[in-house]
Amino acid sequence: MAQSRPALTSDQDQPDPLSVQLTLKATDLQVRDALQRIKQYTTDWKLSEDACINVEIVLAEALNNVVEHAYAGIPDGIITIDCAFDGEGMSIVISDQGHPVPEAVFMRHHSRLHAVDTPELPEGGFGWGLIHELTHELKVSRIGKTTLLSLTIITD
Repeated sequence: MAQSRPALTSDQDQPDPLSVQLTLKATDLQVRDALQRIKQYTTDWKLSEDACINVEIVLAEALNNVVEHAYAGIPDGIITIDCAFDGEGMSIVISDQGHPVPEAVFMRHHSRLHAVDTPELPEGGFGWGLIHELTHELKVSRIGKTTLLSLTIITD
């Protein structure tokens, strides 16, 4: 018998059809569901195929980091995703109340891909590099116990 998963919640009564807010539990399955929902929104909003792929990659990397690192050892974590599309770019704010992001994480992404030969590439550790490469703006802030990751992806 298949287990039912808690439904993602979204703000259905938003006045702007080009924005959405999703709230999900910090689990791999909920992240996967959120990515599918946002992919449908970006398609409906007529973003280019490349822009849709970039949004999906950035969100997958960021959300998986929240699940794996921010909520490590913390049960029942909640993630909120706010997305807005203005015709030129996609603004995304991801918030969580997990562990803060260590400063060293932001220093490691530089030149990591060029540091070793391809057969010797380590397993992982490239997420922040991808996020940096695919975003126009990136800001991480901590307000009280809440971490906010604000991203802008140019879509035209």
